Amino acid sequence: MTNYTSGRRYEYKIIEYLKDYYCVRAAGSHTKFDIVAFRIVDGTEEPLVRAIQSKSGKKPIITSGEYGELKRLAKVLPKVISVELWLWTKGKTTPKIVRIEG
Repeated sequence: MTNYTSGRRYEYKIIEYLKDYYCVRAAGSHTKFDIVAFRIVDGTEEPLVRAIQSKSGKKPIITSGEYGELKRLAKVLPKVISVELWLWTKGKTTPKIVRIEG
């Protein structure tokens, strides 16, 4: 399985997990976010917009530069947008979700 195929599989899992959201997947674009998900209805504690970067592997890693860029974006984006890092460890069925504060 290629890195692209593996990454895509996890991105589809995120979309499935966020079934109450409208999701846009940035396929193969190498953008800062793999998925942007939004909800129209408010009333829960969940964020209305989620900007998600997904990483997977035996020990999913993100470079300090990548993390710094996500942190910078979290700082300048409106508070209604949750910047998130979803870490999928090989063999686990659920990701570790890290909300990045600006």
